[in-house]
Amino acid sequence: MVTAFNPRRNPQASAEENAHADLELHRELSARGLQPFRVTGASPDLLHQEPGWGFDTAGLAMAAEFAARFDQVAFFHIDHGGIFIHPDGSGTRWPAGTWQARLV
Repeated sequence: MVTAFNPRRNPQASAEENAHADLELHRELSARGLQPFRVTGASPDLLHQEPGWGFDTAGLAMAAEFAARFDQVAFFHIDHGGIFIHPDGSGTRWPAGTWQARLV
């Protein structure tokens, strides 16, 4: 899952700026032949929520590329039901619970 909201260069982006970046991310994912689907990332307490796009990919490199392109701090990867936060495509990751527990 990658989001385009609140990039590092502009963490207080307006709703319009975020919507434009989100649309552009969707367009770029689709142009690569991916079939993005809406996923909303959230903090464990659900107080912070941010729409993004999920997609199947052949590896972490592509997700890292999109996260970097949209100036994100990290992206999320689902692996065998676990959610992991990745800062880049190096394979470094931190567990963030399970996909099943985060479905709302």
